[in-house]
Amino acid sequence: MFIKKILPPCLLILIFALSACTAKQNTATVTAIQYVVDTVTLPPDLQSRETYTFTPESVTLKREGKSDPTQVYEGEWKFTADSELLSPLFALAAQKECKEYISEDSSSMKVGAPIESIKLTFESGESCELTFNPGTTIKGAETLLDKIHTIVETLQPVAEVNVQ
Repeated sequence: MFIKKILPPCLLILIFALSACTAKQNTATVTAIQYVVDTVTLPPDLQSRETYTFTPESVTLKREGKSDPTQVYEGEWKFTADSELLSPLFALAAQKECKEYISEDSSSMKVGAPIESIKLTFESGESCELTFNPGTTIKGAETLLDKIHTIVETLQPVAEVNVQ
């Protein structure tokens, strides 16, 4: 008697409750994205590190030589960045948790390729770093890396420098 009268309504309630559940959405807010390119196959005085720091409002590039003395044109530059260009990057970065990125060795290694890394900093203060060594890919990060490359290629300095 109990099974026929009480259990079916309980099952129906449970089924409705479970059907209302949705998958957890990754809504962590990314506050900064740092993209670093290290050259490694050039002579030491030509090797450099370029660090691009993206915030929702701007992009800063810091370039420094990896040896002393260096022939690298060093400095720090701030770029204007259209929010329409940066917003999709930050939205894309927030879509995945760090554990969803999987490092894989590639069968082909690009000779002379730089070491690239992406560091995502979240509102909580936590961060996640992805390193792309030559011959390594990070499954799930291809779109993020492509978006960063696109933005870096379109950057314009805040003000032109006049040399006299």
